[in-house]
Amino acid sequence: MRAFSNDKANNIYLLLRSKKSNSEIAKQIGVSRTTVQKYRSSLKMSRNVDEGGRPSLISQPMVNYIRRLVTLGRKNNAVKIQKALKEEFGISVSDSTVRRVLKKAGFIAFVKSQKPLLRSQNIVKRLQWAKSHQHWTVDDWKRVIFSDETKVNRFASDGKAYAWKLPHEELNSQHVQQTVKHGGGNIMVWSCLTWEGVGWIVDVGHCMNSEGYLEVLKDDLLKTMESYGLDSSKMVFQQDNDPKHTSKVVKEWIDQQSFEALE
Repeated sequence: MRAFSNDKANNIYLLLRSKKSNSEIAKQIGVSRTTVQKYRSSLKMSRNVDEGGRPSLISQPMVNYIRRLVTLGRKNNAVKIQKALKEEFGISVSDSTVRRVLKKAGFIAFVKSQKPLLRSQNIVKRLQWAKSHQHWTVDDWKRVIFSDETKVNRFASDGKAYAWKLPHEELNSQHVQQTVKHGGGNIMVWSCLTWEGVGWIVDVGHCMNSEGYLEVLKDDLLKTMESYGLDSSKMVFQQDNDPKHTSKVVKEWIDQQSFEALE
């Protein structure tokens, strides 16, 4: 029998367990019917063996298949894996069974972190950027002024708050994240960070446009460099790709300055 990959062998095995015919399996996997029959015989899954009773649904090849679905990123939760087993191999198992298999295989469930959508062109650009800066030294990075806007809450943060307590300990005030109506209010601020220290911080409001951002750069960015005695001709300014940062008026002003922009 001609050798083929473990993935293909596992898929044939699962289809045999789902009572598919040799012809159906051969067509689905892309091998000859003779190959399927020989594989069936090698696994002792001929008719007289099958009649011995219903085999366990969760076989090792199925576990291997489930592991591949997860590790290759094709399926990322138990319900999707359950549907894949049904559609691909006609095998019906519950999503709780799939979860047990995943846990036994060493996987853990977690809440997905939220990140900006990365399209293929963004991924390529990120890689190119990383390669172009991979040989930068610490002294090179010391020249960079990092900047951004952020929201500052008056009362607590937007993220999850954690605390520790004993299993049978009553809920006390230190275990509770207290809230106020409408969140207590917040402000939007701009600031920057240099190797020498934190830059000027300014309240920019919640509706800053490109003209307002330009005033921040003219005033607070330049004041930051001046206050630390930085030579602007040696500095590199970093900002994200927010539309107001990349507007024509801002680009033109930056092009006229002695410092560089981190591309």
